[in-house]
Amino acid sequence: MSDLVNHVPIHSIGSEPGDHDLFSHFVELADAVESYNNGTAVASLCGKIWVPSRDAAGFPMCPTCLEILGSMSGEIIR
Repeated sequence: MSDLVNHVPIHSIGSEPGDHDLFSHFVELADAVESYNNGTAVASLCGKIWVPSRDAAGFPMCPTCLEILGSMSGEIIR
């Protein structure tokens, strides 16, 4: 499995701040580094696309990202 890093969007495409989809998401580490350096959008495991700009601490984990990550590792992730 490649390196993953946890990020949270300010808002996802098609949503407004405060919507139910404000979660911490998992993205490829290389994509996150490129995004921070160049301001490019990233795609999370669950398919959300955004330009990361906040620390993910304090936001709930995306249940879909967790499910996908668990299926990749063969473990239940909580």
